Amino acid sequence: MSDQPVVKAEPGASPLPMDEDDLYEDAGDLEFFESTPTNQVGSLYLARVPKALWKSWSELDDDAEIQIGTLRQWYDSAPDGTMKPRMKMLLNSDIAQHQTVPREYNLDITSGVDHHFVFTEEDLPGYKAKSKARTDASNNGLPLHILRARAEKVEKPKWDKNKPYYRKAIPKKTKIYGKIAYELNCAPVHAEEQRHLLQAQTSEAFRSGKLQILDRRNGQILLTGTGRAADWDSNFIKSQPKPTKAKKVEMKTIRIPESELMDKIIQCFSRFQYWSLKSLRAELKQPEAYLRQTLEKIATPGDVAPDAVDGDSDVEDDDEVKMEDAL
Repeated sequence: MSDQPVVKAEPGASPLPMDEDDLYEDAGDLEFFESTPTNQVGSLYLARVPKALWKSWSELDDDAEIQIGTLRQWYDSAPDGTMKPRMKMLLNSDIAQHQTVPREYNLDITSGVDHHFVFTEEDLPGYKAKSKARTDASNNGLPLHILRARAEKVEKPKWDKNKPYYRKAIPKKTKIYGKIAYELNCAPVHAEEQRHLLQAQTSEAFRSGKLQILDRRNGQILLTGTGRAADWDSNFIKSQPKPTKAKKVEMKTIRIPESELMDKIIQCFSRFQYWSLKSLRAELKQPEAYLRQTLEKIATPGDVAPDAVDGDSDVEDDDEVKMEDAL
């Protein structure tokens, strides 16, 4: 039995018909947005909101058009003569999900954000039309087998339980929707209001807590006359071994992302107006040089406050920091 030789196809010959998977497969080309004066997708805003606020927004209906609040933007003149943009957000009080979060927020603007893009996906045209026909048939009460073309029955391979089952993914078309040019750090205006709401949520969590039994052990009965009952007092009190002093380990800190560090710094200054560098380093557990570099962007050095966090009155002026008026 001789093998059939493989004949190379001629350049002018018609190609073989495409498989269905190849027909609806994405070519891999990434589309970019069109930056025009009327299409401002090249200067998007990325807002970092508190976790409680994001949780309340996630409970809203996605399909309903709801006005969650209003934004106010103005410009303040800096000492060097430049105009600094300022923004503030006020939430609507008639929404039930806003009753457990502060209503007024300051938005600290950071410009010059690089390498941040927003992507979007949509169904491929061929797959979308095919799916729409099935949806219309289902809505009209027609069985789906009418839309399927009759094909010759082929012998299917036996099902192997060791072979994992997977469902074919819906082919998508990826596109860059826009570029992020500004970051907004969201912080409540009134720290006392936020502290009061957090205390109310903590109290509610304690009231709704239930008793949980970690382990069940049956009691032991000492019978009179047994050897175990005779020497019960010898093992009643056991001397604890002297604890060994642990060796001092040099504290090593790992840098976290700068955006996450900014969020933690804003949370600290929402609790107290003044912080010493020593207290911030103990609170955030970050290297001093990295902490100073980040503080220069959102905080300014100030005089020693009488109600400083660490209560130390002999702290140097350059070690005491205060949040800017934006917070």
